[in-house]
Amino acid sequence: MHLSDLEAFSGSIDYELRSVTMGTKRYDQAMVFTNPCDGPPIEYSVNERYKSLTFTAGLDDNTTAETVKVAVMGDGRGRKAVGLVINRLQTVTVDLTGVVKLAIEASGPECSYRDGIVAALGDATLHW
Repeated sequence: MHLSDLEAFSGSIDYELRSVTMGTKRYDQAMVFTNPCDGPPIEYSVNERYKSLTFTAGLDDNTTAETVKVAVMGDGRGRKAVGLVINRLQTVTVDLTGVVKLAIEASGPECSYRDGIVAALGDATLHW
């Protein structure tokens, strides 16, 4: 099941679903964080229904070349954190066994809305 099919019960104001190109590959309906700051995470109620979450993480090909961190939490505990660098896509798998509340956040080097940093999660999929 695509993560975008679930409705977040709370979330970052810098998050949206849209197309993005990372590493020359287009991802439709990617979870996109524009100018990621230390805002509130996107939160989903998964209620122990899924075993894992997979996604491809990276920066948009036309973004400012800054390092961005994406963190995935389950029930308030860190499950996986990755640093994103332009042109270096990462395939990420997160164990969600026993997780009730899933949270995802992205944070950049500083909170400047002029930077044009665009981080994205492509093909985010929940697995039974």
